[in-house]
Amino acid sequence: TSSTTNNSNKNTSSTTSNTATIIKGVTFKDSRDGKTYKTVKIGTQTWMAENLDYTGNNGYQRNITDNTEWNNNAKYDGWSYYENSSSNGSKYGVLYQWEAAKNACPTGWHLPNDQEWKTLEMALSMKQSDADRTRGRGTIRKKMKSTNGWKNNGVSTNESYFTALPSGYRSRYSGSFKYIGSNGDWWSGYSYAAKEAWYRELSDNNNEVYVTSRVGFMAFLFAV
Repeated sequence: TSSTTNNSNKNTSSTTSNTATIIKGVTFKDSRDGKTYKTVKIGTQTWMAENLDYTGNNGYQRNITDNTEWNNNAKYDGWSYYENSSSNGSKYGVLYQWEAAKNACPTGWHLPNDQEWKTLEMALSMKQSDADRTRGRGTIRKKMKSTNGWKNNGVSTNESYFTALPSGYRSRYSGSFKYIGSNGDWWSGYSYAAKEAWYRELSDNNNEVYVTSRVGFMAFLFAV
């Protein structure tokens, strides 16, 4: 199920995209640090329309800057900014390892499970048969991507107001930072195997939403 958000912001607007009624302009304030995030309601679900930027130490997550420590972190409770730069954090939010991502969610929010991701995708006109597949599937990428920030902005419409950014990721295997401007990756809360989880990826070089699993793969957080 989807969470509800604070509807005190009256500057809302709605549009219809295929089967989904999309409502934008509502904000959510994280009581832990006072940061405010845009949200969007797509069909029956409410999503954050910005990447989470929570860096508080709640006992389940810690800032890791060293590549080797990131690579060897068996707890998967690390977070970092891209290239450990706070300016990248201001633009793209935080890179979380999976356990850190799960525990960084504000009260009332969670990492979307695989079915919740599929509900979003099908609301934006992906076929059920495509949603049930792994690897590259569907052709809804342009509807989810921000119209700026990507190397190839011309294929982005953001008609869903999901506003996906090309945040890049930090490799589980080397600790190195990769593909900012070209790729965006978002965790699900659904585990695939021991210490593996499914994620969604949008990239600059194809029209599909990619879904697969990685061990300790680094991605941004979207909560639903």
